[in-house]
Amino acid sequence: MHTKPAFVLTLRGRILGTLATSTIVAAACGGSTSGPASSSSGGSSSGGSSSGSSGASGSSSSSGSSGEPTCAHGQKERTCYGPGWVPTRGEMAPDPDAAPPPPPTRDANGCVVVEEAFNGCCNPAVSGPVFEDGECCYEFCAGACCGRPVLVDGAARVAPLRIRDDWSSGAAQDEASTHIDARTRDALRDAWTRDALLEHASIASFATFTLELLALGAPSDLVRAAQAAAADEIEHARLTFAVASRYAEGSMGPGALDVSGIVPSSRLADVAAACVRDGCLNETIASAIAGAQASVAADPDLRAALERISEDEARHAELAWRFVQWALGAGGADVREAVVAAFEAPVARSVSVPDGIDAAVWRAHGRLLASEHASTVDAVVAQVIAPCRDRLLARPGDEDRSAPPARSPSPSVTSDRAAS
Repeated sequence: MHTKPAFVLTLRGRILGTLATSTIVAAACGGSTSGPASSSSGGSSSGGSSSGSSGASGSSSSSGSSGEPTCAHGQKERTCYGPGWVPTRGEMAPDPDAAPPPPPTRDANGCVVVEEAFNGCCNPAVSGPVFEDGECCYEFCAGACCGRPVLVDGAARVAPLRIRDDWSSGAAQDEASTHIDARTRDALRDAWTRDALLEHASIASFATFTLELLALGAPSDLVRAAQAAAADEIEHARLTFAVASRYAEGSMGPGALDVSGIVPSSRLADVAAACVRDGCLNETIASAIAGAQASVAADPDLRAALERISEDEARHAELAWRFVQWALGAGGADVREAVVAAFEAPVARSVSVPDGIDAAVWRAHGRLLASEHASTVDAVVAQVIAPCRDRLLARPGDEDRSAPPARSPSPSVTSDRAAS
C-alpha cells in the first residue's frame, strides 16, 4: 500500500529518469530525426487518455448572502465558448433503446442555457451565459478535471450510460455494498460511473493521439507506447464499470460514443501543448490520486484495481513527458513557447464530496476526501511537476537546472480560459 510521500518521490524519480535516459531527444537534437512539417492548423487536439480516478463529479454550488452563486469547494472559473459549442456528458440513460437526448437549449444569442452547460472538466456552470465578443461566457465551480479527456471545442465528451454486462464482467454486487446507506451508495455509484465513462472516452483520446503522432512523423517507440496506453484504458474502463456496478441494480457500461468533431492535429506546437496539459500535468496528478485512493481502499480487489490504474497512469505520464521532450528537440521556438505557456496554466486541485454521506465508508470504498485530494495535488505540483518541468526546459549551459523559474504551476484554477 502506497504512502503518499514515498509514492510522490518515486513518481518524480521515474519521470526525471525518463527525461535523463531517453534516446529520442538525442536523435532529434543530433539531427538524425527530422522534425515534422509545419502546418497552419490541424484542428482540435485531444492528446491522450483520461484518468477517471481524479475525483467525483464537479464541485457543488450554493448561493451566498448576496444571492450570487458560490462554490462549496474550490473556486469559480470563467470560461468562454463560441455559440456553436455543444456540451456533452454521460447521461444516466439505462434503456439501450432510448431515444438520443435532445439538443441543448439555447438563448437568443445562441448560447447554451446555464442549466445545461458543462466545461472541459465536466463541471456544471453556476452562472451565465454572458455574451461577450461573440462568445458565450460562464462561471464553473472548479473541480477535479477529467485527466486526459476527449475534448471537442473545449468540452469533454463521454458516452451515455447503458445497462450491459460486457464492460463490467464479474461486477456482482458484493456483500459490503449492500450494507451501505442509500445516500452513500448512490454517491459511490455516481462517482465511479463518472470515472468509468471518462476512462472509456480516453480510449478514443489515445487513438487520436496515435494519429497525431503518425501525422507528426514521431519515432516508432512513441507510437507503440500510445497504442499500448489505449489498451490500458480499455482495461481501466472495464475495472471502473465493474466497481460502479457494485452500487447499482445491474451491470453498467457505455453506449455509443459520439466521435463527430474529434479531429487530430498535425501542428506540433498544438499537440505538445495539449500533451503538457493532459499528460505532464493531469495524468501525472492522476497517477498519484489513484495511488492515494488505493491507500485508503479497504477491499483488496478494489485496492488492486486502483494500484493497477496508478501504475498504468504513471507510464502514460512518462510517455507524455517523453513526447514533449521529443517535440522540443524537433520543433522550433513556437513549440517551446507553447510548452512553457501550457505549464503555466492553472491546475484544478479541488474535488466535490457529496453532502450527507458517511465519510468513513466513502474512503473505505476508494474515494478521497476534499482535503486529501487537494493535498495530493499540491504535493505532485510542487515535488514532481515543477522539478520535472525545470529539467525538461533546461537549456545546455544552464547553471542550475533545479532552480524554479519565476512562475510555478498554480494548484488553483484562476484562468479565464482554462479548458481543463
